[in-house]
Formats: sequence, C-alpha cells, structure tokens
Amino acid sequence: TFKLPIAIDVYNGTNKKRYNVWMTNKTDTFSINYTQHPDLINVDGDKIILWDKTDNKTADNFKAQIKYAPLYVDRREALYYFFDKKMPELLLGLKDKSPDLRIYTMNRINDDSAMLAEPNTQQLILNIAKTDSSRKVKAKAIELLANTGDAQYKPLFQQYVNDSSYSIAGAALQGLNGLDGPNALPLAKKFESDARDKLGEVVGNVIMQNGSEEDFEFVEKTYNAMPSSEE
Repeated sequence: TFKLPIAIDVYNGTNKKRYNVWMTNKTDTFSINYTQHPDLINVDGDKIILWDKTDNKTADNFKAQIKYAPLYVDRREALYYFFDKKMPELLLGLKDKSPDLRIYTMNRINDDSAMLAEPNTQQLILNIAKTDSSRKVKAKAIELLANTGDAQYKPLFQQYVNDSSYSIAGAALQGLNGLDGPNALPLAKKFESDARDKLGEVVGNVIMQNGSEEDFEFVEKTYNAMPSSEE
C-alpha cells in the first residue's frame, strides 16, 4: 500500500485551517475536532494526488468551495457539480478570473439547452461577448449566441464579422449564416483566401451549404487539405 501525505483544509468562511496527515492503509479515517460546523472540508487541498475521488459534499459545500478555495481545480470541481445537478450556480463561472473556466462554463451551458434559453443566461453571455478581455472567451460567447438562432443578435454578429481575430470573426459569421445563409455567402467568399482556424472552418461550411458550381474548386481544395478521417 502506498503511503501518501495529504492536506485536509477546513474552512469557516475565509478562515482556513490545514491538517497534514498520512494515508497509510487501504482505508483510513481521519477525525478532526471543531467548535463551529465547517463550511467546507477540502481533501487534498493542493490538488496534487492522482486518484479517483468520490466527494460527498453538499451543494452548500461546493458553494463555499467556489467562493473560498483558491485553486483552478477547486473551482472547476464546483462548477461541474453545479452543471451535473442543473443548478443556476453554474453561472458563477461566467465571472471567474480564469478565461479557461469562463469558456468551460459556457461549454457546459451549451450542453444544457434549457439554461441557454434563459434570458438571464443570454444577457450574461451577451455582456461577455461585448466586454471580455479575452478574445477566445468573446468568441465562445458569440458562438453560444449564434447557437440560439435568435435574430436579436444579428447586429452583434455584423459588428464582429470583420474582427481581426479569426475565432471572433468565425463565430460571428456562424451566427449570420444561421440567420441568413444566402447573405452570409458573399462574406464567406470574401474571406476564403485568408481564412484560418475557426474562421476557415465556418467559411468552408457556409460555402458548402450555400455555394454554387463556381465554388467547386474551393470545396475540393478544402476537402483535399483535411486531415485523414475528417473528410
């Protein structure tokens, strides 16, 4: 049996007390005295152990974890719990300091059609699309709004379709294509000679969906350039 040092952090609000213990058996139980019922007991406080972990935390525990525990992995664990339980607290991730976690949260929202349809959710995502400092985060927000198929976002897509970021422009073009494919085609053809990454993918889709015989060379070139198995 492995002998492993493990940190157990006990939280009462922002006050954290760490207990360093050793796991020495296949099954170990650790008892900790307290005078006030803790908001959170965070096992493996540094998130360094490679294991399958079963947490029996409550929703309130995970709310405390996303609020007080310091690490990216702590917050991601909490966000996954909120997603799995279909809890509105998932939206807390849209304001996380990590761009990756803001994107992670939007990916989870995109997996939940009911949450994505909520006006409050869409308003938060719209704010991100307009103001976020990360181009990748803005692109993901525009992509989610495109997935709603709601015509109210057409001015947003028109605003960003010429953005210098390929990911933002691609997401905006995707939104315009969903609302008005034939009119998205001239834009796609304008970009076809210099379209990479997300923009290149969307340009190819728009032209294949709405193009004519004169676009065959572009489609053939795109097809031939694809990696094996993606055709």
